[in-house]
Amino acid sequence: MASAIEYSSVVTMQLRIGVEAHAVAQITPSMLVMREPTDLPAGSAEMVMTIDGRESRWTINLPNGASKDSVEVRIQ
Repeated sequence: MASAIEYSSVVTMQLRIGVEAHAVAQITPSMLVMREPTDLPAGSAEMVMTIDGRESRWTINLPNGASKDSVEVRIQ
């Protein structure tokens, strides 16, 4: 019987606003979970996701910005 090969992708996610990059722990269609809470203004931001060295970028909207009071950030 052949053994299964286990493989785990290397994934990094960042939220970029201007020259600032903020680490993201999780993303859903309606929310980001930041690695650390931070104050961010409402408006457009760039999401950067790298999976095994392959980078994807797309624009998201932060309708309410982000607050140092929570790691959860609503997105559109």
